[in-house]
Amino acid sequence: IVYILTGKYEDLYTLKEEQINEYKFLFKFDFARSVPNIFKANKRFYRINAGIDCMVAARYVEVKTFYSHGYIENMHRIIASFIIPISRWGFKYRDLKYDARKHEEYSNDMLQIPFPLAYGLVMHFLGVINIIDKKYPLLFENMSVEYEDNQMGIEQVFGKYYGWIYSTSEVAEHERITLDAAFELPVMQYLNDLAYLKMKAKVEKKQIEDIHKNK
Repeated sequence: IVYILTGKYEDLYTLKEEQINEYKFLFKFDFARSVPNIFKANKRFYRINAGIDCMVAARYVEVKTFYSHGYIENMHRIIASFIIPISRWGFKYRDLKYDARKHEEYSNDMLQIPFPLAYGLVMHFLGVINIIDKKYPLLFENMSVEYEDNQMGIEQVFGKYYGWIYSTSEVAEHERITLDAAFELPVMQYLNDLAYLKMKAKVEKKQIEDIHKNK
């Protein structure tokens, strides 16, 4: 957080008292109350796509990917994955279609918003993601493995870099749709499919093991 504010990495234990006073507002600031439904960034209007039911798999996968590479450094990219661009129509607003090809443009807009707002938005949405993940404990049971080149097998390396693409391709095959269409599935349907496929694979593996034991 200090790096985002100052552009420098600071060791908390080497900071002088006057420097600490500069950052005290971070401990007192109510980030939850700083999250508006509609906000302006780089002269454009956006709203939060906070509803789980409104989220598609692609946005969920993006957030997971950016988060794994550091949520502070990627706050603008995470926010760009769960906002909806809107336009002002008199005294009202109307939604514009989210264009995944403009993700970088949305991200650059998010760089223009104040840090407390950005941090509040990210914390709010990661809370939503956490609620989703808790519904699928078996699906994410092996996702906390530390990455170390000298200890990872080829399957783990593949999973780290291509896991979501591979998983989505399995969902696409299960649903008999294209890969692009699978990424556009509602996130709950997408995760339900993944949970089913993982459990099915476990059952089939157990059946094969039992067959070999009885031979």
